[in-house]
Formats: sequence, structure tokens, C-alpha cells
Amino acid sequence: MFITDQDYRVVIGAKALDALSQVESDIRREAEQIAINEASGYLWPTYDTDAIFSLEGSERPPRLVSVIVDIALYHMSASLPARMGTEVRDE
Repeated sequence: MFITDQDYRVVIGAKALDALSQVESDIRREAEQIAINEASGYLWPTYDTDAIFSLEGSERPPRLVSVIVDIALYHMSASLPARMGTEVRDE
């Protein structure tokens, strides 16, 4: 997968990642796929998105990784109970 656990730690820190660990892995993977699809929609006219999103590790563009993580976090926070999602996003 394009996104790793370490990518989340870099973007949101360990404390928020602990809260997001309550998100089921299926929901997390779905949120990551939605994020990739959203970004692909903007990038595909100019870039080979299949090639970009098949990259791993240090080959991935850091800014794109950050954007994908942000979008995935937005979608995952919506699945958290009550206000927990908004608190995680605020942090």
C-alpha cells in the first residue's frame, strides 16, 4: 500500500495515532483508497497515477504522501464515535 503507519506518525504524531488505532483496519484501508482515488482524479490528466501510487518507501513524493494521509485521516475521523473524530482532527 502507498501509505504506511510511519507516514501517519510523521503527520499527526503518536497521540493522535493512538486514537485512530480504534478505527477498524477495513475502514482505514477504505479511507486510504478513497484518498488515493481523490488525488488521482486531480493528477491523472497530467501524471501516470498508476505508476505514482505503486511507488514505495523513499521513492514516493513526500508532499503527496502527506496529502494522502490528510485526506485519509479526514475520512477515518468520520467513522470514530461521537466527538472523538473532531477532537482527533483538531489535534
